[in-house]
Formats: sequence, C-alpha cells, structure tokens
Amino acid sequence: MRDVASIDPRVARAILTGLLAEPPIPEDAASLARLAVPVLVIGHRNDPLHALADARDLASRLPNATLVEASSIAEYRMRPTTLAAHLRRFLAAVPG
Repeated sequence: MRDVASIDPRVARAILTGLLAEPPIPEDAASLARLAVPVLVIGHRNDPLHALADARDLASRLPNATLVEASSIAEYRMRPTTLAAHLRRFLAAVPG
C-alpha cells in the first residue's frame, strides 16, 4: 500500500488505464505465437484484476513463456526468496 500511495498520480492513472481498458490477452492468438522472446509470467489465485487462469492461458500461448504461480500479490515483498529464485533462473536462461 505504501508503494501505491507514493506513486505519481499520472503514472497510477496510466497503469490502471492499461490494466482495465485492454483485455488481459490479445484477441489475435497468432500475434502471441510469434513472440520469440523469453517471457516470465507470474500469477496468483487471489488477483482481483487478472485471474490465474488468464496467466496460465497467456503462458500457454507464448512459445518461450515460463509460468510461476505465486501464493499472493505480497509474496515477493513478504517472502522474496522463492520468487527471486525463479527470477534468477529465468534471467540466467535468457540469451545474453
């Protein structure tokens, strides 16, 4: 909550507009299939804006996606070791 309260209101508005104005996954599945870059998708079952099923669906549509299921939105803040390990493995596998 502290991070959200301290963000520039213009930035917060832009983020919320992006989150709420667009569908979570592009309608054109072919455009996702063409993305060759590695993608780390993190989701959790209690996300009020993006269902875990959306994260799973997105990861399944991207050819180089890695899906990580976090326990909550606060996991990285409260227990960072698990997600940090996933992030380190993901970044180590990204071609340099």
